Order: sequence, then C-alpha cells, then structure tokens
Amino acid sequence: MHETGELNPFMAIGVLFPSYDHPAIEERYASWQAELRLRGGAAHFHYYPVGIPARDAAAAVNEEYVLVVTDPLMLAPAGLAASLVRMLGDAQAVVPASNVAGNPAQSASLPSLYMTLRELELVMEQIRQAAAPVERVTWGGEDPSVFLCRTEMLDDVVAPLP
Repeated sequence: MHETGELNPFMAIGVLFPSYDHPAIEERYASWQAELRLRGGAAHFHYYPVGIPARDAAAAVNEEYVLVVTDPLMLAPAGLAASLVRMLGDAQAVVPASNVAGNPAQSASLPSLYMTLRELELVMEQIRQAAAPVERVTWGGEDPSVFLCRTEMLDDVVAPLP
C-alpha cells in the first residue's frame, strides 16, 4: 500500500481457489464463471485440493495478501480483493457480508433468491455504493465463501480451509 492508504495498482494479490470437478456441467460452468470474475486485475491464481491443511494450500502463494475462496460457486463483485485489502487494517482477516452467516451483523439479504447475473451485479453495485461501515466481529463457524488475509496468517494453520 502507498502511504496515502491507496492500493498499489501493481501489487499482486494471490487467490486460492479450490480445485472443483463437480459431475454436473452446470456446477462446473458456474465455478468457471466465478473463477473468471476473480482473474481480473493483478491476481495470481493458485488452486488447492479441498481438505488439505491451509498452510499447504498457501505454500505456493508468494503475494503479501491472499483472497481465499472456499465456495467455487460464489460470484465475487469486481474489485473485491482490492476492496478487502483496503479494509483489512490490523485485523486477522476480512470477510464480506454473506447470505449464509448465522450472525445478523455478518449477513446481507438479497431482494430475491433467484436473479440473473446482470441483476445480481446491479444489486452488488448498489450494496457497494451504500458503503456500509466495516464492523469488527468474531466470525462464527459458518463457511465464509471468501475471505482475505495476509498470506503469512495461513503459514501455521494445519486445519483445512473451510
């Protein structure tokens, strides 16, 4: 980061993405779409097999920050990794609001259960523009789908990624 707090546009952020070989073509296609959305910018992709220790999954990541995707069907908004780096501060990790969190402070509801990709993009843009304040909370046991942390945080984690 620059001294101004601005993200260096040339700084690469690693992305850990689960290897996903679902038997249904629709699921594989959705995973591919999610992957394409995250490949933008300077992100370096690293695949990990589900179930291995987090430290092993992150061993190939050389970037200072890593966006960890645990749900390959999660569609990330444009610029998610850079936005999360700006919010990280001195926290261990930053997790965007989820629609599956048990804690109401960590969840966001969508206007409809079923939307086209374009409708979802419009809703995500409205949420981004609303700029809800960042809150410090202890994450519960739910799978966050995606989170960002400093890569070194995963160095000693022997548990698998959620």
